[in-house]
Amino acid sequence: MSVVLSILNRRGPRGRRRGARRAPFPRAGLAGALALLAPGYSACAPGPAPLPVASIELRLEGAPRAAAAEGRLVRLDVPEGLEPWRVAARRWRVASAAELDAGPADARALLLLDVADKEIVVPGPFAPRGFNRVAVLVSVLKEGRLDLALRRAGEDRRTRSMRLPAAHGVQRIAASFADAASESEAIDEIALRIGGDAGPIAVHALELEHLPLADWPFVRDGYGEAGGELRPAHQLAAGQRLTGRFRAGPRQELELAYAIPAELQLAGWAPALAVELGGERVPLPAPGDPLFDRWHTARLALGEIARGEPGPEIRIEIEDAGRPEAVFVVAEPRLVTPAADPPLTLLVTSDTHRGDHVGAAQLGVDVDTPVLDALAARGVFFERCHSTSNVTVPSHVALMTGTHPRDTRVVDNLTALADEAATLAERFRARGWRTFAALSARHLSDIGRLAQGFERFAVPRTAARDGKQTVLALEGMLDGADRSPVFAWLHLYDAHAPYAAPPEFEARYTEREVAGPTPGISPQVSLGRARYRGEVSYVDDLLGRVLARPRVRSGVIAVTADHGEVLGQHGIEFNHSGLYTDTVHVPLILVWPGGPRGLRVREPVGHLDLGRTLLELSGVDPAGFPGRSFANDVRATPLFALGNGARSASISAGGWHLVLYLVEHAIGTHGRRVERHEYELFHLADDPGCERDLARTEREQAARMRAALVAWLADARDLGLARAGTANTEELAQLAELGYATESAVPRGAWIDPGCECGWCAGGR
Repeated sequence: MSVVLSILNRRGPRGRRRGARRAPFPRAGLAGALALLAPGYSACAPGPAPLPVASIELRLEGAPRAAAAEGRLVRLDVPEGLEPWRVAARRWRVASAAELDAGPADARALLLLDVADKEIVVPGPFAPRGFNRVAVLVSVLKEGRLDLALRRAGEDRRTRSMRLPAAHGVQRIAASFADAASESEAIDEIALRIGGDAGPIAVHALELEHLPLADWPFVRDGYGEAGGELRPAHQLAAGQRLTGRFRAGPRQELELAYAIPAELQLAGWAPALAVELGGERVPLPAPGDPLFDRWHTARLALGEIARGEPGPEIRIEIEDAGRPEAVFVVAEPRLVTPAADPPLTLLVTSDTHRGDHVGAAQLGVDVDTPVLDALAARGVFFERCHSTSNVTVPSHVALMTGTHPRDTRVVDNLTALADEAATLAERFRARGWRTFAALSARHLSDIGRLAQGFERFAVPRTAARDGKQTVLALEGMLDGADRSPVFAWLHLYDAHAPYAAPPEFEARYTEREVAGPTPGISPQVSLGRARYRGEVSYVDDLLGRVLARPRVRSGVIAVTADHGEVLGQHGIEFNHSGLYTDTVHVPLILVWPGGPRGLRVREPVGHLDLGRTLLELSGVDPAGFPGRSFANDVRATPLFALGNGARSASISAGGWHLVLYLVEHAIGTHGRRVERHEYELFHLADDPGCERDLARTEREQAARMRAALVAWLADARDLGLARAGTANTEELAQLAELGYATESAVPRGAWIDPGCECGWCAGGR
């Protein structure tokens, strides 16, 4: 960083910077402001006493019981002439697999040529306990949906809906039907309903198989899911047991959560778990009938059982239920330490929320945010907070690790955070805090792997969900943790396109536009901006419910965004491409007990320091966690961002903002192309929206800013914290639904060649 500061502090020929209107780095920082406005506050005040590590390490023992049908595979090939299979389609025929270049000459396939809804029926009977998975072997030229149904007497008894991805060659698309084991009578037929968006399509065969349930991946990457909530968990089958030893304090209780995977919830049958502690067997309440797709929690008082050395043994196993199919997902047991007045820290990230779209920002935007305005009035409002990226996963990874995307190498929504990364949630959890997250976008967990360190991680089943559901999920977590310190992360996705706020919020702005359109702006852009403001007001209203909770109100609160949104500027309409201030300037409000009220901070700050700031304000030892606390150290330093896919980078310093394009690519809704190593320069005091490029008129300033940015890029470290994406077809479809690209690779090597001699690098054009 000293290299960057040295470059930026070089003077022009007459001892001053060309075009500069004030010193680039104001010396009065937040620490000074706090000393002036809140002299009784100390950011280093001691927090609560350290708590023992709460999780209990378990190991899996024993072998799962086998079902009689396990290992069976029955293949149903397309019959010659098709009968007794039936098909409902206008154009179809039975073709040889060789004709389709998809198998041996004597194999057949049912070729469906219609681009319309179509159905195939395969008659039975089929014994429901003879299989627990159905696979379809298909060739698909245009992707679509497949509904696979088990029928009796013409009625669907069990149905699974799957995506049919387009691909070369034969694919095997499988669906689990373990719940069919609760059927007492045979299945008459299997129906394949294919949506009209898929076609042409060739069906080669059906396969009925019975797989050992203990081998099914009910726990992925160490997390089990129930009711849309992930938890660090173990998979336990009948015949197996989980064992471990632990030591507990005098007041601690044992909390155990468990669930039956949704695929195994059979009507009329409720297996149960039993826990053995120190030789005493304690049956846990059965999940109930009908079974609910959710986690069930038992809390056990330990009394004298946890005393002594080496500590009591815990054994968890499934009680004999008369069926070998029983499988549970068991969350990591935790030792809970009841506290009379436990602290709470809440981090809110409002996805795609521009920094000027908060009333408290006072930047002339007609937007109603009374909840955020009130929060700013009782805390600290940072006028110039910048994110590290213009895309969701990299920005959140930076927030949770205190490490820039330049060094994590997580630069898009398809790259995962590696397990080796040390996260903010892990730091809180190591100090005995409960760690909860409620998210509104699925790809943050499935692809980004940001569940790391969280004890409970609620995510939508689809690509994204309404923030109201996410708030309810968080409230459910907080309701059950009233006696423990909590670090919670709430992520709201509503301000992300497409904008569809509830009518009462959207109409507030769209009716104004209809009554008096904004001069000089197209009706389409003007209406889009109005709808975006409706989403922001809806987010504000959702936060009112959370922030009104007494425990939240009295805790540490941080509200920010992962990035902003471009609303028609720069030729970009309603997405967050580009590294202009539209996308990197985000809100930041901080409130904490004993902190200043109504303080506005003009000094620029960045996301990399927010994690350490929250640790300090929460009384958790921040030693070793990257960054510096806003409350103690606000030295003026440049702020950097790396764009989606590392196609661009930016630097903000001294009231200037420079964007450097690392590769040639198209930006904007209308396909404007930028050249490799092209750059743009903006003076933020006169042009906060980055509308007037001064790279050609302020050449010396542009050269200094560009040199500082190149030096920062050259100083990159590859910390090995990025993991190549492993998204499946369903996850890729969800990303595409949200408007994100679905191709990526972890970038290696230098971000830019400092010795490049292209026209732009040699002095601009």
